[in-house]
Amino acid sequence: MNKFYKLILILIFTFKFNINASSTDKFSESEIKIIDDLRAVYYKAVEDDFYINDLEKYIYKYISNNPKFKLYEIAYLGGIEAVKSKHAFWPMKKLNHLKEAMKYLSQAIDLAPDNLEIRFLRFSILHYVPSFLGYGKEREEDANEIFKLLMKKDFSLVNKEIQIGIFEFMISSERIDNASIKILQKELSLLR
Repeated sequence: MNKFYKLILILIFTFKFNINASSTDKFSESEIKIIDDLRAVYYKAVEDDFYINDLEKYIYKYISNNPKFKLYEIAYLGGIEAVKSKHAFWPMKKLNHLKEAMKYLSQAIDLAPDNLEIRFLRFSILHYVPSFLGYGKEREEDANEIFKLLMKKDFSLVNKEIQIGIFEFMISSERIDNASIKILQKELSLLR
């Protein structure tokens, strides 16, 4: 299993934080379970397109009904489109799904620009998208914002283990300049 999928698996089972950027409410245990299950189904869909329908059904059954999950709904609808793009055979179908994914993910980022999970979700998708498709600006923006968010070392929303995984992914992606990579490497060694 490559580092990307390992990191997604870590994200699925360990992100536990308030998703709605404008809300100060905490999630209940049952709401945390719903979000954890969403991530689990999303990971399955990334690996196997058989689970895309399950993911869509899950979002509409559990996520769409709770206003506290609005940001998750938007972001993971984008994730669904990205997964459809990954699994599509025809190039135009891939491109159409990717465009739709980026609309959703951009909307989610507009709602919560400092949300590390959403930024990383979009960045991890765009990392694998060829530059000639024109999403370099978004990928660079996400990489820079993720770098800034990691430098805050705020573990209240994203725990240390996950941030270590994000540090590793950002370093290995080589999507940031060498000076930033060196800073991440140094910070990573201090975190371990």
